[in-house]
Amino acid sequence: MKALATTITLFSLGISSLFGQFTSVNYDIEKNYFNEGQALPAEKPLVFTGEVPTGVDLIAIRILPAKNGKSPLYETTWIDFDNEKNRTYSLSANYPLRASAQYDIQFDFYTSIDQSDMQALAERVMSQTDAYLAASFKTDGNGIKATDKPDKMVTELEELIREALREYRFKSDQSAVQLSGAIEQQLASMATLATPKKEGAAEETNSTLLSAIKSAQASVRKEVEGIMNKSWSKLAFTRYVDDYPTTDKKGSFALNVGYGLVYLDDKNDNISYDNSPYAGLSFPLSNSTIAPRFLRNASVSMGVFLNNLNDDKGNEISGLLVGRPLYLGLDYKLFEFVHFNMGATFLEKTTAATATEPEFKDAYIRPFVGLSAKIDLSIGLGK
Repeated sequence: MKALATTITLFSLGISSLFGQFTSVNYDIEKNYFNEGQALPAEKPLVFTGEVPTGVDLIAIRILPAKNGKSPLYETTWIDFDNEKNRTYSLSANYPLRASAQYDIQFDFYTSIDQSDMQALAERVMSQTDAYLAASFKTDGNGIKATDKPDKMVTELEELIREALREYRFKSDQSAVQLSGAIEQQLASMATLATPKKEGAAEETNSTLLSAIKSAQASVRKEVEGIMNKSWSKLAFTRYVDDYPTTDKKGSFALNVGYGLVYLDDKNDNISYDNSPYAGLSFPLSNSTIAPRFLRNASVSMGVFLNNLNDDKGNEISGLLVGRPLYLGLDYKLFEFVHFNMGATFLEKTTAATATEPEFKDAYIRPFVGLSAKIDLSIGLGK
């Protein structure tokens, strides 16, 4: 067993070098965990590796959301095409997992089956398709009437076959269960057949109806035999890993330094504005590499304008709390180090006291735009 574990480890390292950007994840089928109990790597394409149990020639891996995982997020399959009875497998999964999350991972292990067992299954399936077709047609006046449209009947026949093969997998990427268009055409043509009008028990033995049904049954049987004659594997056992965690990704923030233009007022068709350098902090909306592009490039920024502003009358405009204009906004990366900023500026204008009026402070908000450079401080805020 130790020798096999060493082989798997060396094989995993080789796979990591081969695929480069893929990260190797070794699954221990006995302990039912990954990489000696470590969390799954986040935000990277994975390569699952592990031991192939005796007799297994097909392994299906499903990644599902934790807790309510019914529909898989991603599914991939390893197949022993060369029938060399491989002792290890390697299977890429180009589905980066989210950081600080949990997933359910399902492993289905299939073994090959002999032709006699497949033939017995085929007979059971064909008896069901025979019964379906016999119940789907009857005489109607001087013709034959179907219980449903031909395309719907073909779909139901295919579903019937798929249900019988629910625990089997076909060793090909091609669609394994699909009836030909000739079947649908044959079912449609049955409605054009003329039948002598009969009543009572005679209707059930109408020779034209029986002949048409038998012909359709034979055609479907032939295609079912073709499907069953392919290379199939049967589900042997399943291993399920519940609520397995992914690695955490630390949060971060950055220093934002730029130059902005603040709109101050618009009176008598004169637009009043001023500009000033500013500095502050930016917090990304998402630091995940698999988040939508807008979220990866956008940040919430806040800070202070380094100089007070002046309106068109020369009045000095400062800000709240620190005596300088404060801002809160959104910045978006235009280029690697250049960001566009826009948001709100929190201002305060002081009107000096007069002989008749006391000093008056007026607080208000105005928009601003600017360009800045973001300097990543590389300080983690996460775990």
